[in-house]
Amino acid sequence: MNSRDKIFGWVVNWLQRYLNVSQDKISENSVFYELGLDSVGAVVLVGELEEDFDCVLEETLIWDYPTIKTLVDYLENLGIKNRILEEVE
Repeated sequence: MNSRDKIFGWVVNWLQRYLNVSQDKISENSVFYELGLDSVGAVVLVGELEEDFDCVLEETLIWDYPTIKTLVDYLENLGIKNRILEEVE
């Protein structure tokens, strides 16, 4: 599994848990706002991304990258590595 797939999987899993949305309702082109993510949820998502990926991100990240695809592409371009997923491999 490449880093993009890992990041995508992390985001989808987080959305499923936080928003209680089934995976079949989530695609790369899903818009966070349309899935039900509000400003509080966006801040929580950014905080958990920072923690799990050991990075510092802008609080406006979800509004700057409003779809799963744009967010994952941005995070992959940053070269983010998930230390938890790396430990599993």
